[in-house]
Amino acid sequence: MNTATNANETIIFRIDQVTGEKHQFRACTTCKHFHVPIQDQRKTCERCREKSRLRNRMRAKAQAEPTGQMDESASPAVFGPDSSASRPSKREAEKTLRELEGDEQKRALKMMKSSLNAMAQTSTFHEVPPRKTPSHTEYQKASLLYDAAKAARSKNGLCNFSGCHSIVRCDNIDHGQRASMVTKDLRKIVKFPFKYDAPIRRVISENGVRLVYSCTCKTSVPKQLTSSTNPSGPKPKFSAQSDENTGHTREVCGGSVSITVRDDTSHPLPIAGQQVIVRIKH
Repeated sequence: MNTATNANETIIFRIDQVTGEKHQFRACTTCKHFHVPIQDQRKTCERCREKSRLRNRMRAKAQAEPTGQMDESASPAVFGPDSSASRPSKREAEKTLRELEGDEQKRALKMMKSSLNAMAQTSTFHEVPPRKTPSHTEYQKASLLYDAAKAARSKNGLCNFSGCHSIVRCDNIDHGQRASMVTKDLRKIVKFPFKYDAPIRRVISENGVRLVYSCTCKTSVPKQLTSSTNPSGPKPKFSAQSDENTGHTREVCGGSVSITVRDDTSHPLPIAGQQVIVRIKH
């Protein structure tokens, strides 16, 4: 074997022991061995090309599999120093619903609704009866709490009620916003009279919000009193205060409506929740 050096590359000569012919070889650009015939236009030897084809087949197989795992029978030694190139690429992190946009978000919402409908059709839900505690009664959902509050008010106008329910916390609704939503529900659904636009007490802590409103169950429209015997006599006097703007008579009943929203960590799984407590006191 003889060696010759050109201006650009090194060439070696090998003599065939059978025919006596002299063959020229240059170095492979991958393994650096002199296995590439000088007349071959390719820069890598046959052995390196076969390794490259094998790596490409394994990479395509790994990408086609959903688990992204390689066959355990394939040994890293087969691929040599470039075995890392045959490993499947890491799967991209899944996006949350808020990160999706356009048609992707619509498709995700449609899939969620279809899944929930299927669960509702195949599952049987049993209504849990209210559970009483020393401080308040726990209800399964908000509608049951509102129904109980309406029933308590229908029995006695000066009712005393204390109930709560828990929900899964939503990232974009904090305790203050949830308390405002419950305030609107008590006004529109329960139709309980209280001064909803001006809380008399607002307590904000690290894990909750409490709003207290004054009850207005004694507020009524004054009757028009007339006297047939002495129309020009002195006007009757009312013991209650009169609102000059609305003409309503205000009688202070001393009652209050309290709405508390706080953290709820009672779920056996690590699921953050919000507990809503409604108290009506006279």
